[in-house]
Amino acid sequence: MPQDVDAYAGAYVMATFMLYADGRARLRSYTATSKAGRHTLKIEVEYTTAVDMGFDVEHLDEIAAAMKAARAPKPAPKPAKPRAIAAQRPLMLPAPEE
Repeated sequence: MPQDVDAYAGAYVMATFMLYADGRARLRSYTATSKAGRHTLKIEVEYTTAVDMGFDVEHLDEIAAAMKAARAPKPAPKPAKPRAIAAQRPLMLPAPEE
């Protein structure tokens, strides 16, 4: 894998998802879209057995887990500073008259 792709993605996921032409799975359709700098590829695959689909789902789960683990954790939020008005002495007002 090229170095610039590795640096861009943050981490290279060592998992593959391949569709073989052995008849166990058939590519039904695919679509590709680009919008606002995001690019999406949707693939629809039809399987002859649930076992074959299960293997591919497991591989996709591994890819998703590796990508989630590769994301940088967000920094913890900083504690809120006390408000300046809370640090002042309360005003002494006369008792309300009834």
